[in-house]
Amino acid sequence: GWIVINKPSGVPVHMTVDNARENVQACIYHARCGSSTNDGDGEKLYIGSPQRLDQNTSGLVVVATSKRFSAYFASLLRTKTAAHQQMNKKEKDNHEHEGHHNETITGAENAGGTRTGGVHKIYKCLVCLLPPNEYARNASLNRWTIASPPLLTSLSHNKEDWSVAYAMQELTDSRNNVVRHWLEPSIKAPKRYFTLAPKQPTKEENKRGANMWLESLLKITRVGTPLPLVGNSASETLARKLWSGGGNSDFDQKERIPKGCQAVVELEIELLTGRTHQIRGQLAAMGFPLVGDVQYGGATPVEAVPNKYRDSERLALQCTRLEFLEPVDGVVEVEDGSTHRRRSKANAADVDPPFVSSDRWNRFELKRAWWSNFVEQYEQDVTDERDDTATISSQDPAFSNNKSTIEKDKNQIVQKGPRPDLLPHRVQLSAGRNKYVLVRAFLPPGSTKANDNDPANYWFVKSASPEESGGPYHGNVARELREWIEACGFEVHVTGGGRIDYDPLQNRCVVYGFSYGFGKGNHEWAAKVIRNTTGIPATFDNDDSLY
Repeated sequence: GWIVINKPSGVPVHMTVDNARENVQACIYHARCGSSTNDGDGEKLYIGSPQRLDQNTSGLVVVATSKRFSAYFASLLRTKTAAHQQMNKKEKDNHEHEGHHNETITGAENAGGTRTGGVHKIYKCLVCLLPPNEYARNASLNRWTIASPPLLTSLSHNKEDWSVAYAMQELTDSRNNVVRHWLEPSIKAPKRYFTLAPKQPTKEENKRGANMWLESLLKITRVGTPLPLVGNSASETLARKLWSGGGNSDFDQKERIPKGCQAVVELEIELLTGRTHQIRGQLAAMGFPLVGDVQYGGATPVEAVPNKYRDSERLALQCTRLEFLEPVDGVVEVEDGSTHRRRSKANAADVDPPFVSSDRWNRFELKRAWWSNFVEQYEQDVTDERDDTATISSQDPAFSNNKSTIEKDKNQIVQKGPRPDLLPHRVQLSAGRNKYVLVRAFLPPGSTKANDNDPANYWFVKSASPEESGGPYHGNVARELREWIEACGFEVHVTGGGRIDYDPLQNRCVVYGFSYGFGKGNHEWAAKVIRNTTGIPATFDNDDSLY
């Protein structure tokens, strides 16, 4: 038989070196047998764990109460892994034949319609959105080296170009595609996942003990709405609660938040293969560590305080959906040539057949994760504050996947080649405290300068009120400027943003803050552009607490 339970975070599934009783197997064993170690038929009680979750992962887990079911479920997992690897190999071969070399594989089967194997597991998780350079720093502090470059596009691979919007675009582009990494053969933790296929050991090397690199496959099936962690009281409260598993004081919780983490987003993951720390390691290799995961860069380790109890780290990872085919008795032949479908207790000579799969699915689902209450409270707090800028909205043009639309009247100035003489003013400032964007214009690939003395990049700084820009977001501030520059034949990249406090009467200008959509601007560079272009003595403040 079998049992499906909702395992809380912090409880191991099986016995560990220092914990023989406070684990799932031991607790179920003692709950079922009481003072007896036999089941009702006189046989010794069996409790097995064919499916396992990390100690700090929560959610649905199958516990076997018979060896037959344990063998059956383990067979389902092996078959599923082998089937997905074979299917993914065919997709990869097709892509390579067509000239593609991506680490994400898109196909009709992989996009969601066809199921493979007799068991399916879906996980929910919260991941950190933080710049790659800060992620590398956090991982280094945790004594872990990023095994391979994150799967990021050219727009989001460095500090200057990164933003929450670009990170969200990376996740959205990966949705419903199979993501592949290779697990380094090592007993050490944390595990290292590589994006490039390694050289596998030969048969002779394998015989001498060399281990194979394991192909690891998962699929991101849903990408939620990003939730900011800074800039308002509701966001800061959410951040403290999400990292509260590492200490008993606000100081400890704040210290555990990874440096540079601007937002979190909930993902839904379908696990296609079963590797150690697979979701944790693969998402970390992509640049999106799990909230609370010290080993993979999703939390900063805090020094232990003497004589003070500290909870174990709590990962924002939950097995939220579990499906598997109902087992039925198989058919076996005995010496007299007859067949038996099930074991008879009255005849000890009968053979106990293995389970086989039926066509009926068992389905289990959890609607809520441990962080659901915190997210709902955050949404309520934002509503109470009635602050439209306290949320990251899909209405922000910065999150649009479409290129800016140029109106017909602006098309009249489009030239065959770039026209720097038609570019707008480099600095456009509105009086008061307003959102600003820092924009870089550059030549399209294959084009040449009209004049050898023209610069390779043109920088623009613009601040505007919601009334002037047509909306409350940084994307609204950037829209018209971006369209104008594109109409002049240039490529445009909004490198970041924040706020500018400009007082024309006092001739004072301060650049600070950040943009949820475009990321934190290079305030020092923006202030320099303002000074060199207008003569206004602009200053800057890089304090992350300012918004």
